[in-house]
Amino acid sequence: MLEAALRFQVAFEKLEDDDRSYVEHFGELGPPSASDWLNANVLNHLLYLMRVLEKAVQRQVALALAHLCSADDQKTIFIDSDGLELLIGLLGSSSPKQQLDGAVALWKLASKAMTLSP
Repeated sequence: MLEAALRFQVAFEKLEDDDRSYVEHFGELGPPSASDWLNANVLNHLLYLMRVLEKAVQRQVALALAHLCSADDQKTIFIDSDGLELLIGLLGSSSPKQQLDGAVALWKLASKAMTLSP
């Protein structure tokens, strides 16, 4: 879904300029800002790296995202893009450092998820 939205970024920006009802649809938050589009592009690229690079790099990207992503992006990264499997894979590593890194990242994700729970 993220990729689809990015493909239509120019169209969304044009709607923002030309269609008042489009802007009103977002209420107080307003439509996506330039910063939002930049963040979406960066996240999309990192998700691409998690799909195509060798496992060691995929795991490093997943570790970084576990610490940096917002709670709202967790489903996209760790469920839809298999980032959770990459982190769980670290727990089975023969390296104690990788095991610790994976455990800390999973704890961080769980902590963020708890902020979404009622």
